[in-house]
Amino acid sequence: MNWEEVLAEYRSERIGPVVLKSVQQLCGQIARRYPPTIYASASAWHRSALQDLAQDVVVERLLGEGQLDYIMATARSLPEYERLVIQQIKRCLSRRRRRTIADNLIDRSQRILAETPFQEVPGLSPIRYRLEGEVPENRDPSASELRAVARVVRAVPRDVAGVQNQRAPRVYSNEALVAVLTGIARILESSFSVRDLDEIFRLLLTDLIPTDLEEGDIDQDVQSVAVGNPEEAAVLEDVVERLIGRLTDDQKVILRMKAADVSDAEVATAVGVSRPTLAARKHEVFEIVRSATTDLDDGQREQAVSLALQALVRDL
Repeated sequence: MNWEEVLAEYRSERIGPVVLKSVQQLCGQIARRYPPTIYASASAWHRSALQDLAQDVVVERLLGEGQLDYIMATARSLPEYERLVIQQIKRCLSRRRRRTIADNLIDRSQRILAETPFQEVPGLSPIRYRLEGEVPENRDPSASELRAVARVVRAVPRDVAGVQNQRAPRVYSNEALVAVLTGIARILESSFSVRDLDEIFRLLLTDLIPTDLEEGDIDQDVQSVAVGNPEEAAVLEDVVERLIGRLTDDQKVILRMKAADVSDAEVATAVGVSRPTLAARKHEVFEIVRSATTDLDDGQREQAVSLALQALVRDL
């Protein structure tokens, strides 16, 4: 293989056997420096593991992120081309590194998605998910759609104590994670895959990821912390129901977007008012929240607001 062959193939068909073979060969050279148990979930860099890596490099990096076009516009020789492809291989490997907090969330999500109200879309591989009774488009959501979803479901509060006190935090209670997944399913116009969830979680948790987890940190089946007693649970449920019932549709949008830390300018646009008008609307929303939770102590108030936000995302 020489530079002229690579260039000719790119000009005629963008990517073909010459480029594919070069990527496979370079993957074989580079990958063997990386522990396969960490970067390939395999005991050795056998042929199929290297083929999987090469496919990821081509699909995700060279084509998916447009890096092949950048390489071909930049390189002026075969060594330059190979150096730039090696950079993409290393970046692809770095994304495979160990387990992250997002991996733990995905493991928990897959258990939740196996139960109602979620279902697998029949006949698709890899597996895609949707809400029961819904018929979304069976396609990959765009990067902009995933970013938009992350902005909305960011309103679901995290398990703050868990994030602060654990090396492998659960991040969301089980109820909160159900709300996140339901919000994702309702907002997207398409079904979604585990890979889509991984991207959404990485967008949601940029302050926590990448955080590599040691083998002993792998998440176990997490059960939510129960409310103190049935009476307290009933009180909180009633407060949340009354709180949400007092909010207009626009006020729900304001509360959800401000909880997701969206700017006032964007919130004003979303509800179709000026920023000065929004300031007054926000005051009205916060007064409704204060009034509805006035008889609760600080811990109960925080939990009631958290449950309300979960409901606002879950019931989009």
